[in-house]
Amino acid sequence: MVKKNIIIINVPEDKNVEGENGCSPPLGCVRVASAVKQTEANERFIDGQHYTTVSSVLDQVPSNTEIVGISFNRVSIPNVKPLISGLLARGVKRIIAGGQAVIPISEAFVKDFADPRIMACIGDGEPTIQGIAHGDSLQKVPNLVYFENGVLRRTSNELIDYKTLSLEEQVNGFNWENYFEYAKKFFGHKRASAYFTDGCPRRMSKSKGCSFCARRITGSMRSVTSEQAYNHLRFLKEQGAEQVNINDDTFFGNPLFIEGLTKQYQDKGSLNLGLHVYGCVSELTKRNLDLAERLGVRSILVGIESGDEKVRRRNGKPISDEQIFETAEECKTRGITYEGAFIVGLIGETEDSVRATVNLARMLSEGKFNSKTYASLFMPYAGSWAHFKIREKIERTPTLQEKYQNQFSRWDYDWSVLADAQLEINTYISRNQAHSALEQIREIDMSTGTKPIIADYSKDGN
Repeated sequence: MVKKNIIIINVPEDKNVEGENGCSPPLGCVRVASAVKQTEANERFIDGQHYTTVSSVLDQVPSNTEIVGISFNRVSIPNVKPLISGLLARGVKRIIAGGQAVIPISEAFVKDFADPRIMACIGDGEPTIQGIAHGDSLQKVPNLVYFENGVLRRTSNELIDYKTLSLEEQVNGFNWENYFEYAKKFFGHKRASAYFTDGCPRRMSKSKGCSFCARRITGSMRSVTSEQAYNHLRFLKEQGAEQVNINDDTFFGNPLFIEGLTKQYQDKGSLNLGLHVYGCVSELTKRNLDLAERLGVRSILVGIESGDEKVRRRNGKPISDEQIFETAEECKTRGITYEGAFIVGLIGETEDSVRATVNLARMLSEGKFNSKTYASLFMPYAGSWAHFKIREKIERTPTLQEKYQNQFSRWDYDWSVLADAQLEINTYISRNQAHSALEQIREIDMSTGTKPIIADYSKDGN
């Protein structure tokens, strides 16, 4: 029996707006490729981060490839249609788009193509790709939106059990050295990535979470076991990693997990890997930071968002200035850097709140709490409640309908248009004021020796 060729592609980005392009593998894609391998098909993973054009990605696709899974984000949207056209021209029979950016716009995506060969995954990709690989009837394949006989169809949802994941599965086309090469240039060391927990405590059940968050609400927090995590970190070290980014929405969302991981370190020995994690100010308790220190956490990327407390609360981050500086001090005493992440143009943003954000970024940099500052222009991603809020306002306002047309109902939206709509409809500042604030943060960081990582998301941005 001839094995099927199934390829998983991370669509190449149109431009590098966040500064770390190429350093971190799309771990969801790698997991899906691993799921393909379990079906005994010929799997291959292609990461568009390491290719400059769609044609160079297409050149990597083996002949007689029958099924392709693609993952794209807001930056790689312009390359999706050319990639799909190239794949279909090569005789690919089915293309399944998946990933965080696809789920909120899956129906618009499938409806736009209106081609039974093109579908979307609206949840965990592993059971979806395995159902397709096995040749199951589409109505039995979970987490799928597809087009059939002129009708858009959606199948049932299925969540995988994270405790069943095989984190060390090797797939064709994936090699840590490819990422270490980029990481050495950006970070100065070989840095790997890991993902252990799915979900965020602020986005559970019907909770809205942060205004800009577009991750799906599953009503669950799913983690691998602490033993799986320990073994995987050890595996990454064996591959040559010197430090590791843990890309969970928040490292501190499942207290039992980090307590268990700490016990693994205690029982089996420290791995001496510098860890870099995400966290919310409200989670950075002394207890959690003590555990983080014992695990070798070197930095925490902290979603501060704004220097104005009222704006933070309005956007789903009810934290005080006092909490920010208390937790920054607690991190500093433990030798953990406190990497503040800021967003300019949040709902309710004013000239005063922008100045407060710039000032807070300055205080953290001058206080030597951080080595990097992340700052970006607000992007109302499809699936976020800011996106819905703007869309409702546009639908009620003829002049806004004319100006922004159907950008908020398209899957292939122009992110600069969405960013402009956010500033006009939800704030009291202009694009120039927003850009000026980002530039001020950049200049503060460069003057204090802090590394600025600025994401603009506009046509005039960097």
